[in-house]
Amino acid sequence: MLFPKKTSACSRSDFSVLYLLMTIITATLAYLPCAWADSVFKFDPFLTTEEKYDDNINLTRSNTRSDWITTVSPGITTSLANPRYNADLTYQPGFVYFLHNPQYDYTSHQLNFAGSIKLNPYFTFSLDENYLRSNEPEFEEMVDTDYERNLRRDSRFIFNRNIIAPKLEYRFGRENLLTLYYRNTGFKSEDPGEDDYRENFIEAEWEQWFDARNGITVLGHFIKGNFDIDTDLLHSIDITPRYRHRFTRHFELYGEYGYGTSDFEERRLYTVLENGRELQTGLEDNEDYDIQKFNAGFEWQLPQNLRLLGSMGYFWRDGEADSDEQGVTSLFTIEKTTRNFLFNLGWESGYSANYFAIRDDGFNKYWEVSAGATYTYHQNLELRARGAYGFEDYTSERGNDVTDEDREDYRYQALIQATYHILRNYGFMSDLAVEFLFNHRERDSDLDSEYYINNQTIARITATF
Repeated sequence: MLFPKKTSACSRSDFSVLYLLMTIITATLAYLPCAWADSVFKFDPFLTTEEKYDDNINLTRSNTRSDWITTVSPGITTSLANPRYNADLTYQPGFVYFLHNPQYDYTSHQLNFAGSIKLNPYFTFSLDENYLRSNEPEFEEMVDTDYERNLRRDSRFIFNRNIIAPKLEYRFGRENLLTLYYRNTGFKSEDPGEDDYRENFIEAEWEQWFDARNGITVLGHFIKGNFDIDTDLLHSIDITPRYRHRFTRHFELYGEYGYGTSDFEERRLYTVLENGRELQTGLEDNEDYDIQKFNAGFEWQLPQNLRLLGSMGYFWRDGEADSDEQGVTSLFTIEKTTRNFLFNLGWESGYSANYFAIRDDGFNKYWEVSAGATYTYHQNLELRARGAYGFEDYTSERGNDVTDEDREDYRYQALIQATYHILRNYGFMSDLAVEFLFNHRERDSDLDSEYYINNQTIARITATF
């Protein structure tokens, strides 16, 4: 049998990056006491209890398991604000118990930090950190554009993911801007069959306005990442210049052309001999590709807080091993806001090539239509509803779990949520909120292993002190 040989290329712990962050935070706070007189510091402990009924905890097509899942999550939120700097830190462990499947019991951890400091009138430095320990089989991930994908893992093994992202911003003139952004993502799973990975992502952006109406934006990306499959490395680079023209302060047209290339290192293929030894039998290199895209669009801010976004374009992918692809990219969004109401309706189509989300699903084409609404009454009651229907065509072997089958998925999602704040600033309690949520998700896939229907009903109480 031929298979890619696995190694431990991502053996470095994600906690090392977490320790680096804490060192940076400690050093920064040591510098700040001289400015504490102008600062506002807040410390808010909280406690969340949640009861969830999930009718398909492993997201399978057959032999589904349902369960009642209880979660107790104490946590803290702290913030420090000053005219020159700000910092927000939230840490929340979660003690998760399954009524009928206690083998899945675990302790989750979630840490989020966001801070920035104005070094001088022109330079601003910011730092974001997101750490997550979980065993959830599905997550929503942003990929490439504004498109939000539900990515499914194959197991409920615990994983650790850490993202640290510093950013340096330089402003010159009223609207001109240079930014340099770096993101380091580490993912490590306790599932021996799931790929660990580490991503290094660099983004540079230059925004220049020549006069009140004409400007350009140049966006460049460089990615270097590795998975835990031997020599499975990715080097990717792309650059997209955009010309922008403002007809008025509220209406802008733009056109852009982008070119990119992605190079996956060769995978070594092995076979197992009768004596148990491994023999290298060849190399596999069929994922490399170049891509070009053209896109034209508009942004229009209308009266009465109505905003329209739209674009239309085309992409061409020149790939190895007859993996050429092309298709239409499009986007149309309507957003309407009032004092108590927020509504959005959207359509999007194009391609996704994010290999370092919660799961590597390779290159695929998609379209999706979605609608959402949020209503707030007297700041105590919030009602939210969202629905989405989408399609994904997996053109890469990476999304097919190394099978020869074609894969096309249709996705359905519906969410209804109600949040009510019972008490505010009562005694030692600053807020007491209850929340009810129903979530329906369905993936109609050509692959039986990817097909599932899932319904979740959640009741949650959060007390903030």
